[in-house]
Amino acid sequence: MKILIDPKLNVLIEQLSDKECAELLRCIFGYPKKDCKLPLWKYLKQQIDADCQKYKEKCDRMLAIRYQKPRKNIVEKSQVIEKENKIKIKENVIKEKERKVNAISTGGKTVEIIVEENFTFSQLEQIQPGFTKFLTCYPPTVIENAEKTMIKKHLGHKMSMKQLLEWLEQEDTFYNQNNKA
Repeated sequence: MKILIDPKLNVLIEQLSDKECAELLRCIFGYPKKDCKLPLWKYLKQQIDADCQKYKEKCDRMLAIRYQKPRKNIVEKSQVIEKENKIKIKENVIKEKERKVNAISTGGKTVEIIVEENFTFSQLEQIQPGFTKFLTCYPPTVIENAEKTMIKKHLGHKMSMKQLLEWLEQEDTFYNQNNKA
């Protein structure tokens, strides 16, 4: 522990004799075991005690902070685990969509649809039964936007079922990215 002595006390120390200065110095270095009867010592003792108390409080705070750091690491680890879980959930959603696409596949046949002005994904139900259930994986906004952009960009073109499904998936990804911001 450091003992800080106020430089303003120099005026009072200059008034002490060499013997009293030596006794005061011995009291400072021998504190708390040594004591003297000089009036200046009572003031210095109070200052040393106050400084000692401040130092002890600071040590206690530092100790408390030291024990809080592992808790912070636990919080950080739980956040990492939470992010990993979100990634796994997204991967599972993608796998589920792929499974559903495979479930409604055309059995190796290449089915092509001409994109017309009245194109809707629900029309694909006539070609492939069960396709409407697949559409429930996507929000209605995504389906509407995919239909509009499909008509706008591919009007009059032939597209396979796979291309149509990929287009829908791209619209879903675009929608999700823009709604997170």
